[in-house]
Amino acid sequence: MSLGPDFSKVINLGSIVGANVFGSLLAGVGYWVSQKMFGTKAELIFKIVFTLVSFISILGPFAISLPLDVKSPELFPGLTVPMHFFPLVGWFTLESLFLKKV
Repeated sequence: MSLGPDFSKVINLGSIVGANVFGSLLAGVGYWVSQKMFGTKAELIFKIVFTLVSFISILGPFAISLPLDVKSPELFPGLTVPMHFFPLVGWFTLESLFLKKV
């Protein structure tokens, strides 16, 4: 591959998209639950928890054991860690389009 190492044996496009959609849907449900539980402080609490969960989730790529035939396995965490922040960045970016501030 001319653009870098090929990790398709470990993770593919479908699982990347699925993980981001699942993370975003889980965030939506988490926001709804926090609104019901915490009222006026819900947005702040949700954002703190969502950010912490995003940072904790990056431990996964560092713990994975890659097959021996994968070239440049040391690059895997550096290429996957930014993807763990896509739902968080998407939420903070698109939040103002969907939520009305009172």
